[in-house]
Amino acid sequence: MGNRDCVQLSGRRCTLHTKRHGEPKGVSKPCPRCREWRCAKHCRCGRNGSNVGRNAPRIYGAAVVGSGAQSRRTTVVVHSAVRAVGKPAPESTQRFGLDEWWDSVVEAVQKARSIEMGTYMFDDTRLYEVLLGRLRDSSDFSFKLCLDGEAYHGPTPKNQKRRVDSLLRRGAEVFLCKGIGRQGSYHVKEMVVDRRFLFTGSANFTSKSRCNRERCYKITGACVAEALVDLAGERTEGTRLA
Repeated sequence: MGNRDCVQLSGRRCTLHTKRHGEPKGVSKPCPRCREWRCAKHCRCGRNGSNVGRNAPRIYGAAVVGSGAQSRRTTVVVHSAVRAVGKPAPESTQRFGLDEWWDSVVEAVQKARSIEMGTYMFDDTRLYEVLLGRLRDSSDFSFKLCLDGEAYHGPTPKNQKRRVDSLLRRGAEVFLCKGIGRQGSYHVKEMVVDRRFLFTGSANFTSKSRCNRERCYKITGACVAEALVDLAGERTEGTRLA
């Protein structure tokens, strides 16, 4: 039937072509297990981590080899089976009022084993205190944060850098990211809890957002695995703080 471009479940084009950076992978036949016409990372098996061997889902990141005129971009392939903690959650989307959403975020962090977050800005007092407490008290807790690099070094929010640095000292993994274009920002707003569900919407994870008019959601299902893959790729491209 010929090659087809891989398109993610969300409708977004795949960007994992191994030679043409940012273009979709071509699919010559459906996955032999789930029968979806998507690449090994975006088919159902790749989303739930059930692919094995050569068909295991992969994360592609760009690396620069050499320097100056001799430098070149090469593709780094990392095998990563993205699995949920516990039984995978069914597909669902819940819309919350702002206060209820924030309460759910904080409660989830209090019980979580792992948090992966991407946000333009971060300084919310209550969330910071809970994250700091978990990092201090629990060896079975990990926190990975992707943050806009320009915002991190900027003057606002005023408590952001101090709080992020404090989490870093307690064992958080922090990555400074940027947008796609030269003037683009890392404008992501999402938190994945235990690889099972996703908090997202228009709100940054800042104290100011508690006073804004926002749209806030909790999502489970295939979109969670896609968010994890996106975050992993952004960590690969970002700068890790030491």
